Formats: sequence, C-alpha cells, structure tokens
Amino acid sequence: GVAMGKIATGHFSRKDTGDYMKAAAELQRAKMPILVSGRLSIQELFAELRHKVPELGIKCLIVDYLQRLSSDSKKAAQNRNVEMSEVSSGLKDIAIEFGIPVIALAQVGRSAEDRPGCIPQLADLRESGDIEADADFVWLLHREGYYLRKKKKKAGRGHDDDDEDEDEIRDDNAT
Repeated sequence: GVAMGKIATGHFSRKDTGDYMKAAAELQRAKMPILVSGRLSIQELFAELRHKVPELGIKCLIVDYLQRLSSDSKKAAQNRNVEMSEVSSGLKDIAIEFGIPVIALAQVGRSAEDRPGCIPQLADLRESGDIEADADFVWLLHREGYYLRKKKKKAGRGHDDDDEDEDEIRDDNAT
C-alpha cells in the first residue's frame, strides 16, 4: 500500500511507515523458500523441486527471471531461442507435474521504447521462443508515468521527481 517511489526515497508519512512495517511483518511470517543460484538449468530446477515441493509444501513457483535459466540439451547449446523454448516448456511441465502455478518474469526487448506510447507487445519478449505458446497468461507491464517523465526530461521541460507512476498492466491471453 506504499508507493515504491516513496520507499526508494525514504519520503513517506507516519501512516505509510505503519503500512510498510505491517506488510514487512506479514512477509516475514510467510513461508517463502528462496533458491538462489547464479545459473540454473531447467533440468536442475526440476530435480530440485522434486524434493522441495513435497518437503516444503511449495504452492507456487516464481522464477526471477526466465532468461537466467538454461537448458542442458545439445540442441539448446546451438541456439538461444531453442534454449528459451525448452526452458519455457520445462516450466509448463513443472506446473503440470507438481500442480502448482508458475510465474516467470521475463525481460522485454527495448524495441517497445521506439513505438509511440512505448507499450510492450508479445513480440517484444526477449528470446521469446515459445513463451507465449506455453503460458496460460502473459502480463505485460507498462509504466506510462515513467515514459511521460522521460519524454518531458528529454524535451527539457520537466524534472524527475517521485510522483507515483500511472502504471498499466496489459493482460494478453496467450493461445
């Protein structure tokens, strides 16, 4: 309930401080095992989850971020798009095998910034392979306020302040 800009700058009210502390306490009590790895293959992740899901009662997997995963297959070693396709289908297999939702954050290419309004599209997913084919939902985040401020700053008519962004979430159902 507290704007990220306020948290980043440290400029928030007593009410914001209370809301922030309450949320932090709730997160601290939540059971959220975190697996940290520099570079993990989809096959290694699958093997790790085979033990961790039943042991820890994992109910959701969040991958931050998709392009950090790799594949051990020989085909994937030759082509990054093939590799991302295998990673994407591997995450779909994980969701099915363990009966848990998988949320994968993915990088969007900079080509959206060249488009009027800077609104991302499915084609902007980096090394997308079959991400949109494997996904049940694809959400593309768009920070309109960020791009408006950037445009004003470039034109020399504004300055970067901590106003709240007018963010938009686009929900494109992948088919």
